[in-house]
Amino acid sequence: MYTAVRTITLRDADAAGVLFFARYLSLAHDAYEEMMASRGIRFGDMLHTGTYILPVIRTGCEYRVPLKIGDAVEIRVAIAEIRRRSYTVAYEMVAPDGRLAATCHTTHVAVDKISRKSMPLPDELIAALRADGMDRLR
Repeated sequence: MYTAVRTITLRDADAAGVLFFARYLSLAHDAYEEMMASRGIRFGDMLHTGTYILPVIRTGCEYRVPLKIGDAVEIRVAIAEIRRRSYTVAYEMVAPDGRLAATCHTTHVAVDKISRKSMPLPDELIAALRADGMDRLR
């Protein structure tokens, strides 16, 4: 499992001063990119010189506790499932008081950059996804 910490800023909040619902996925994806970079998969390099891309094909979030401006949220990232052509990433967002604020997931599919068709996950990607084992959250 990978853990990142982000502080909720004014630009993240809605008119009520809490984290805007769509920003949960933005924060989750930032933590996912950071995790993948720590495992040798850099999305900037992939886009410029790689042979495949990893678009998101499914997302979801369940909101439990509101996060407010100034809150330092712990984002836990784990690989929940690896399939032949896709994988699912699970996220937990933990409020400063330790309560589970939200759970989210994203499913990504490997797509050949030239043909734009799905393809089997490349070996180096599978190795990066399995770097910590398939840790389960909570």
